[in-house]
Amino acid sequence: MSTNIVRRGFVPTDEKEFGEKSLQKLREAQKDVFMLINRGYPIKSASTFVGNHYLLSERQRMAVVRSTSDSLAIQRRLEKEKISAEGETVYIDGFNIIITLEVALSHSTLLKCMDGTIRDLAGLRGTYKIIDKTDMALKMIGESLEALKVKKAVFYIDKPVSNSGRLKSKILDMLEKYDFEVECELVDNADKALEDKNHPVIQGILKYLSSGKDFDGHVWLNTIKSNNDYPHAEWWSYNASQEISYNPTACLLGFILKYDSADSELYALACSLTKEAYEYFKKEFPMESMHTVSCFVELYEYMKECSISTLVDMNEFKELLQKQIHHVLTYDKSIWAIDYVCKPSLFISSKVSDFYMENEQLCKFECEFIKKTQNIDGTWNITWQWSAYDEQWHISKNWWKCDWIIKNMKFMNEVE
Repeated sequence: MSTNIVRRGFVPTDEKEFGEKSLQKLREAQKDVFMLINRGYPIKSASTFVGNHYLLSERQRMAVVRSTSDSLAIQRRLEKEKISAEGETVYIDGFNIIITLEVALSHSTLLKCMDGTIRDLAGLRGTYKIIDKTDMALKMIGESLEALKVKKAVFYIDKPVSNSGRLKSKILDMLEKYDFEVECELVDNADKALEDKNHPVIQGILKYLSSGKDFDGHVWLNTIKSNNDYPHAEWWSYNASQEISYNPTACLLGFILKYDSADSELYALACSLTKEAYEYFKKEFPMESMHTVSCFVELYEYMKECSISTLVDMNEFKELLQKQIHHVLTYDKSIWAIDYVCKPSLFISSKVSDFYMENEQLCKFECEFIKKTQNIDGTWNITWQWSAYDEQWHISKNWWKCDWIIKNMKFMNEVE
């Protein structure tokens, strides 16, 4: 089946708007925008002001915005630049690199940006079609990655964009012949997935988890010895003979499966421990601790998001969790405002949760409960207290109020 010849990103007016005569004006406009954003002005406002001054078209303004960065952003970008990727796993925004190469192969407009990257002006707008340049773009990617001697390439593809599944299949088919492993994941937002994975906080957590600290070979400790040296709730006191708990280990395992490289020792350990954790979950079912149940829900959500289905029976896991949630939820709504209770928001973060429909009415009630019980200052009453450290508890209580504000607002925004 033949593919129609398409010039990706081609706009007939580009020859005039980005010709030599116009380029001089664009360079001057970029200098002005660069100066303004370095002084703290938002790039949208700066580009509008400068664009009006130079009478730039919408496409020219877009080019200035995409090609201009402030000095700090340029420095950060250069600090992240890798000289070598030999033997490493690389993570790639699939649509980003493929479309840019398709634009280049179409001899359409590309931008050499201030931060050293090459960008295009071809917006996705939720739609994408494979064209006659796609195979060549993938061939160039495969040859480049092979020349870099990478161990593995992980492509993130924006799932909401049309034909994302077809592109995933094509990537896997065309790149399997090269001397590196290939993985392709459909995600809700490729930019965010890449940003999250490389975030210094996430990398710091992974470093801690791989260090072996506070880890007994099966679980990470629920409490640590130094807890007893500082003011704390009595349930966070350290006891050397504490019973095994998968709070927080279960959700930490999901965290590793989502964010760590699949070829790392920590990832392999997480795979093994996930099987152990699931056996524990089934053995102890139904559990009484709502927080431990919450950790297992997080593990399930992480695994589902990453399409990991070979470690445990995900259908069975879902069914057991549904029953487990019903077991620990507090259905006596009369005590919600005065006691430490288990509400659906502990397990359900949005309407797309696998556990929402079974608990829809209780979720709706919680939304109304949140509205009715908010204090005049915008906070909610904390329904528990410490038995000691009275002065420090009053400080901690205010911190918990902040936590509840964020959680309640997020729940209302997603569920109401």
